[in-house]
Amino acid sequence: GKLLPGDIIYGVNGKVFDDGPGSSADTPYFALADAITYSETEKGAGKLLLSIRRGTKLMDVELKLQVLGSYSHTAPFDCEKSENIVKNAEEWISKRYRPDGGLTDGWNLKNHRTVKLPAHPKGFLGSDLLYLMAAGNPENQGLVRRGIYHMIAATDPKPVDDTVMSKPWNSGHGAMVLGEYFHATGDRNVLPYLKYLNDLSSASQLKPPADTPPTKEAAQSEEQAGGWRHNYPGTPDRWKSGYGLLPHAGMACVMGFQFGKEAGLETDEAALKRGIEHFYKGRAQYGYVLYSYGNLRKDGPPPINPEAEAAGMLWSMNGKLGMAASLYNMLGGYKDAVDQCGRHC
Repeated sequence: GKLLPGDIIYGVNGKVFDDGPGSSADTPYFALADAITYSETEKGAGKLLLSIRRGTKLMDVELKLQVLGSYSHTAPFDCEKSENIVKNAEEWISKRYRPDGGLTDGWNLKNHRTVKLPAHPKGFLGSDLLYLMAAGNPENQGLVRRGIYHMIAATDPKPVDDTVMSKPWNSGHGAMVLGEYFHATGDRNVLPYLKYLNDLSSASQLKPPADTPPTKEAAQSEEQAGGWRHNYPGTPDRWKSGYGLLPHAGMACVMGFQFGKEAGLETDEAALKRGIEHFYKGRAQYGYVLYSYGNLRKDGPPPINPEAEAAGMLWSMNGKLGMAASLYNMLGGYKDAVDQCGRHC
């Protein structure tokens, strides 16, 4: 390669990174992203020039990037660059899971651990499967099916009671993958596993004290009821239960409930209702969904910087607002949440 371990990049395409007043630790990354975007246009011709320091020497290193085109005003729709990005990502993901892809990884939902197995499509929390389904290339749907069937083969859908422990990261995102797959294919073989994962999500949801077994943690306030912790609340002492409330895990659980309900499965309606209200009221309702154990409800939407919005630089809260927009669009009847959260994506 042209870059070596220890090289320090201090500029790109002839411009030194700004470290003056108003800059932040993210400033170099924004500058690098803008430079890559330009270099991938026809005008940029795929040329990316990095200014680096190697030891005591300063030098420029030229990298050659693929020319993807420019973003259209309607991106990602009717946009050549967006189409190229989707195509390239789909090709890269699918190639990894072919026999010569070299991956040895697997997903085992029995003990919620990643174990070393022959390669099966999954990705982090099933993201590769979701991507291949969404991209829709018929040539790759066999890979999706292989990944789904490997996933359910590693799952034992036992009855869930108050003694069962689970993690919402696994149950929520697993249910989201199976739900998308069922609605895309109508394959009813996955439904018992979708229900099992939803039952696990229901068991790990923070509930009001009156609905919580004495061995488990109850919600400490009305604002917390309906959310999910990072780990299963397996102790009445909340300080021993790990992280605070995590929307990225919890909103996936709500999606799983809704997928199951639409598939005709028996669903914990109380848990679904609590989850919808938890993430909506004072949160997605106003475009604000953050990780915390405390009350982060708002009385109204935050101010929007029109210049930042025009430049696509509004904060998506680490992707949580995109997930919230998807969730409430899926539920229907929550246009305010979809609009508020969608503006940031």
